[in-house]
Amino acid sequence: MATPVITVACLASVLFGSHGFLLRRLDEEKLSSHFLAGSFAGAIQSLLACPIEISKIQVQLQGIGQRKDASTKQKYAGSIDAFVKILRAEGVRGIYRGLGLTLIRDIPGFGIYFTVFEASCRTLSKDAPPGQEVGVGSLLLAGGVSGLVNWFSTYPNDVMKTRFQRGGGSERESYTSYREVYRRSYQQEGLRVFSKGLGVTLVRAFPTCAAIFATATLTKRLIRRENQNFEEVTPAANSPR
Repeated sequence: MATPVITVACLASVLFGSHGFLLRRLDEEKLSSHFLAGSFAGAIQSLLACPIEISKIQVQLQGIGQRKDASTKQKYAGSIDAFVKILRAEGVRGIYRGLGLTLIRDIPGFGIYFTVFEASCRTLSKDAPPGQEVGVGSLLLAGGVSGLVNWFSTYPNDVMKTRFQRGGGSERESYTSYREVYRRSYQQEGLRVFSKGLGVTLVRAFPTCAAIFATATLTKRLIRRENQNFEEVTPAANSPR
C-alpha cells in the first residue's frame, strides 16, 4: 500500500502536467485536441507507471501457491525493495517488463479519459450562463464518468499487462511475448479472462477519478486566480511614488 500512496501524487502531476503542456499548444475547443493531449500524457506517465506497477505486482503476488510456515521468508520486503532487486538482477529491461502493454493501455485510455471528462463538463454546463465555471458537483460527476469509460475500454489490456508483468523475476508463470499472453489466456479461460475483476475496478474508479479531476480542476482555478491577483497588484507595487 505504501507505494501507491507515495507515488499517486507524482503520477497525477506528470499526467495532468503533460496533458496541459500539449493542450495549451492545440485548439482547446476541439475534443480531438483533448484526446491527443491525453494520449500524449498517457505515453509520458507510462514511463513512470511501468516500473512502479511491476514492483507492486511482484510484492502482491509473491508466495501465492506456496506452502507457508514460520520459517518462510518473503523474497521482497516491499515495493521499493522489489524495485531495487529486480533492477539489480535484470537491469532496466526487468523494471520495464511489459512497457509495450502499458503503452497500449495508457495511450488510448488517457486520451479517452480526458476527452470524456471535457465532453461531460460541456454537456453538464450547456444551460449555465456564459462564463460561469462548472460546479463542484458537475466536476465530480464528469470525473467519475470519465473513469468508468476509461477503465471499461482499457481493462482487457490491463489484465494482460498484469499477467505479463507478474512473471518477470518471480516464480509464477511467465510469458515470452505479448502475443503469447493474449493467446494462452484466451485458450485457458475464454473471453471471461479479459473482464476478471472489472466490477470492483469500476466501483473503485468512479469515486477515485471523480476526486482526482475535481481536485485538479479546482487547484488549477485557484492557481490561475492567484496569478491574476499577483499581476493586478504588481504594477501598482512597482509604480514610482
